[in-house]
Amino acid sequence: SLIHEGAAAGATQIGGADLKWRVAPATEVRAEVATSRSDDPARPDDALAFLAEIRHVTDRLDARAYLRQEDEGFGIGQQFSAGTGTRKTGLDGRWKFRERWQAEAELQQQRVLSTDAQRLLASTELRYQTATASAGVGVRHVADEVPGDATRQSDQAFLSGSIDLFDQRVTLRAASDFTLAQNDASADYPARSLLGIDYKLSPMTTLFAEYEHADGRDLAADTTRVGLRARPWERTQ
Repeated sequence: SLIHEGAAAGATQIGGADLKWRVAPATEVRAEVATSRSDDPARPDDALAFLAEIRHVTDRLDARAYLRQEDEGFGIGQQFSAGTGTRKTGLDGRWKFRERWQAEAELQQQRVLSTDAQRLLASTELRYQTATASAGVGVRHVADEVPGDATRQSDQAFLSGSIDLFDQRVTLRAASDFTLAQNDASADYPARSLLGIDYKLSPMTTLFAEYEHADGRDLAADTTRVGLRARPWERTQ
């Protein structure tokens, strides 16, 4: 596919290709690659983005391995302004070993291409799910490395749960992340507690309210959110 965007400062073009290969009934390989070129002096001359992924899906197992990169300045319009300049590699999976029980695990490394800063995240969780309630318990390790700075690490245990009431029109939910071994230095993963309630106004619209308290080495915050979530069509919010 090809995209061209004209602008007074200079035109930008994107060219890309994608491939899907079902190597087995339950296993699919997917690859995407695209490059953008621009005459705009405020943008890079060339930028690259690519994705390679293999996924295996059965009734009980959903597993994925991936490699994704987006150069800083890739894309046009909003894509360009939101360019992250990162490379991500990871593994994640979900195993449903009983009708209402499943185990989830994730391993991910993210690197900022311009600074060589990186994050390693590993987590595992055990979940219980029924038609009207869910609960989960797990552990998480996060390590942020910035050149010239000490590693910022967070080790956590976490709990979560929800229950639907009044014919599933009201949902009560709660979650809590507990610091382990006093490791709470990652700014994105402080100790936190959250309480929330959702009221379904219609199949596509939900009124919600929640309160969150966070407390880490460099962060202490109390946040209250009230709003509406709408899904005008499938896979949107």
